[in-house]
Amino acid sequence: MSKSPKHWTKAFFGCQCKSDMVDNDICEAFNFSIMEGRYQKYNHNASRNQVRLMTRIVEKQKFCKSWKQNYGPVKKGRRQYIVNIEKITCSCRSWQLTSLPCRHGCAAIWHIGGESDDYLDRCYHKETYEKAYAYPLRPINGAHEWVKFGIEHVLPPTD
Repeated sequence: MSKSPKHWTKAFFGCQCKSDMVDNDICEAFNFSIMEGRYQKYNHNASRNQVRLMTRIVEKQKFCKSWKQNYGPVKKGRRQYIVNIEKITCSCRSWQLTSLPCRHGCAAIWHIGGESDDYLDRCYHKETYEKAYAYPLRPINGAHEWVKFGIEHVLPPTD
């Protein structure tokens, strides 16, 4: 909360046009990944999500080993905006949202003879990525071995 909401909340960006908005689809991606489980009993959904997370951790560990630089592959869109290297900002707002120098930021950095890697947030470094996925999610016994407490199953809400 040390930063003003206008730097991290879309509602405070005050963009000129919706087509200029940088989309952050993390919530949509998560909701899509659990869509099937929303209409099932909690126990089954929890087991399914655990397996999905265990698989994702192993995939991310393998993916990280393929990196040739200190960061993973980066892809960005195609527009031109105003860059302020000192403040680490770009009017496309991508740099502020992702902490990745956008293509406009990279062009400005290279123009002054700098390296875009020096402006990359540590959260994207290989060392940080490896730490995040270093611990596997341990399997648990199936629902058939869980202790029964005699309470009703939690069901999804009805429309």
